[in-house]
Amino acid sequence: MDYAPTSVSATALKILCCQCGVSMEPNPANMCVSCLRIHVDITQDIPKQGILQFCRNCERYLQPPFEWISCALESKELLGLCLRKLKALNKVKLTVHGEVMSGMTLQQVFVVEYTVANQMCDDCHRSEAQDYWRALVQVRQKSDNKKTFYYLEQLMLKHKAHKNTLSIKPESNGLDFFYSTESMEIVPVMKDSVVCLSKKLAQQLGGISPLCIVNRVTNSIRLIDPSTAQLAEVSSSVYWRDSFQSVFKSKQLTEYTVMDIEPIMEKDRVQFPGQGQLSYKVSV
Repeated sequence: MDYAPTSVSATALKILCCQCGVSMEPNPANMCVSCLRIHVDITQDIPKQGILQFCRNCERYLQPPFEWISCALESKELLGLCLRKLKALNKVKLTVHGEVMSGMTLQQVFVVEYTVANQMCDDCHRSEAQDYWRALVQVRQKSDNKKTFYYLEQLMLKHKAHKNTLSIKPESNGLDFFYSTESMEIVPVMKDSVVCLSKKLAQQLGGISPLCIVNRVTNSIRLIDPSTAQLAEVSSSVYWRDSFQSVFKSKQLTEYTVMDIEPIMEKDRVQFPGQGQLSYKVSV
């Protein structure tokens, strides 16, 4: 007698949902997908409504805190703005995945509604009101030579400070910049000016001679002692604590032709403890 093997078809194991009793494949929650969605909301911490500020004049949207950006409708830029805020457009449909009971992953689709709120941006507000300004910077320099203003202009261009300037108005001894609330005064000394320091300040600068020449003016004042070639840097905070004026300006000095010199050798220079830096680029 021959043995004929019989094939047994394996059937998947089924259980009943603990909530509705429907037949289902087993899972850690013992609930069907419909019951899981009823009892578990993985979107509960996501806002379902949001607000976007929109300027109708330039058609830009506000990207907090202060930037206004251009976004076309249904563009990825606008979608990115909505997702970052999840608070301004009509509707956004989201599909999210979340881990629920005992490590199960549930997928849920929901709609976030956005409302467009009209708000005029700062640029459009200023252009609409030509005489409008929020603040004023008053720059003054009490000196005949205005070379420092050229340096200020270069600094403004370098740091793009002119972009938010509404207007610039010339005034006596300076300029008015309409956009800030500070009053600024530029130091009244310039390159090649002869200045006289107070005894206290001269001691603080390494015992430099009170009578110095301004070697350079940037964000600090660089002085040089013409008798010893000693250098000193005066910061803005130091200057305004103990300010000094020009004794002579470059235009008031007389130019001479030097026929011969007797340089002082380095070993013969006057030196003392606590003395500041000496310049060896200048002959004494």
